[in-house]
Amino acid sequence: MSNYNFVRNNWIFLFVSFTLWFPHFIYLPVLTPYMELLGSEYIFIGIVLSSYGLMQFLFRLPIGIFSDLMKLRKPFMIFGLLIGSMSCVVFAVTDSLGWVLLGRSLAGIAAATWVVFTVLYSSYFAEDEVHHAHVYWSTSSWFS
Repeated sequence: MSNYNFVRNNWIFLFVSFTLWFPHFIYLPVLTPYMELLGSEYIFIGIVLSSYGLMQFLFRLPIGIFSDLMKLRKPFMIFGLLIGSMSCVVFAVTDSLGWVLLGRSLAGIAAATWVVFTVLYSSYFAEDEVHHAHVYWSTSSWFS
């Protein structure tokens, strides 16, 4: 891969990574107060917040396995971006606690696709430079 293509792919990938993570965290500081405003009890708030991690736990391994079996990365990345977008739309158009749970669960499924992002991004680097890849995409997700 030429240096120009590497730099171009690197910046495109970092931008796409940013667009995956940014919607997951933009509403997070107001999610709990919003659910309290809707009349949620604390136990339900905990269920909603933990649904994000539970969905990652349930979906990350199957997504990674299917991606490896199919030897495809980008369709799974697009799937993650679409599911993340659906999550944001759910939050934007509803005021129902059930839909809030669905929206946060969808965000967890979208976050589970991150495993495919890391595999693809690492493939842009030589084996002895993979640690650089991890620094770059970790920084990108941190800025999100």
